[in-house]
Amino acid sequence: MELYRFVDTLRLNCEGYTMHEAWRMFCKMKDWQDSFPHLMKLWQATLVIPSSTVSCERGFSKQNLIKEMKRNRLNIEHLDDLMRVSLNGPRIEEIQWDRVHEIWKDAKDRRV
Repeated sequence: MELYRFVDTLRLNCEGYTMHEAWRMFCKMKDWQDSFPHLMKLWQATLVIPSSTVSCERGFSKQNLIKEMKRNRLNIEHLDDLMRVSLNGPRIEEIQWDRVHEIWKDAKDRRV
């Protein structure tokens, strides 16, 4: 019954909407979570499923660039950090190297 009520509600209120627009519409309803608890969980899951493998392929490409023959002993945490910086970090031209040096120098007692 939940499915039939959900589909009817979608058809009446969200015809022609994208998945994200319909989700926003349902979020405005006060009782949407209580009315369709199982389908809301399923819908939330479908909104985070990637529609293509592009990001996965990009991740494997970056991993192969970072973890090469000379760096084959990287632990998983360090590899993850390097991949995150490589994929999401600033461009090399945007980095303030003087500030990076100051942070590195002040992190512990170093002879510079």
